[in-house]
Amino acid sequence: FDRTIEACPADGQTLVAKARLLRLLDRPEEALELASEALRRSPGDAKAYLEAGHAALAAGKPEEAVPYGRNAVETDPTSAEAHECVGSALLAFGAPQEAELHLRRALALDPAAASARLKLASLCEQEGRAKEAEENYRAAVSALPQLVSARNAFGGFLLREGKFAEALAEFDKACEIAPQSATNHSNRVAALNELNRYGEALTACELALELNPNLAEAYVNLGATNQTLGDLDKARAAYERALELDPGLVPAIFSLTKIESGPVHDAAVKSM
Repeated sequence: FDRTIEACPADGQTLVAKARLLRLLDRPEEALELASEALRRSPGDAKAYLEAGHAALAAGKPEEAVPYGRNAVETDPTSAEAHECVGSALLAFGAPQEAELHLRRALALDPAAASARLKLASLCEQEGRAKEAEENYRAAVSALPQLVSARNAFGGFLLREGKFAEALAEFDKACEIAPQSATNHSNRVAALNELNRYGEALTACELALELNPNLAEAYVNLGATNQTLGDLDKARAAYERALELDPGLVPAIFSLTKIESGPVHDAAVKSM
């Protein structure tokens, strides 16, 4: 791939295309460098600004992503993707009010933009606007019914709202769409535990760990289920394994610390 990249022409548009490929390959720093070079070669190019914004955000640099996104919007104010990019950057930068304006503009330009809809839903949920959040989660799922991330995000919201059967239905749908995803099966566990379907919860944990033996969240869920069932030895072993895989996993730390104090029913986590 790197040889192919080097062999391509070095004009601005080709550099933008290269940057996008690198970002999709999870190489955001290199993508940002190429997008910046594209802007030096083609100043004011909306696509270059947009790709630079995406790459900076992927690289964990929202302070750089915001001006790139703003420039993309100024250059092409009718681009839903540009508004979503700057909205996402502003969210990461800690400016939710301005972020919401851009996300809503993106959706006005493209009502089917599920990713923008999910970001808006999450923002509404964080601000305690549960009804509006649910409307946006539902709209995202409706716009792209096969989008696993939308199903899992909506399921997580429903779980937090105490709508356990509905949450499970969304997680089940995610498993139907992508049955080889360990994360999807692990996500089912918290809802199953809340519905007192512990046997199914254990089976979901086992399946998740068959698919990915290194999924720390699945071990936390396994520990939570065993703890609820009163098997503290198995619960302890599961939490310890989770911490071997991810020493900073807070639910595992909390549950392992409190395990001798009695059952902890809210340890299960989702890796959505």
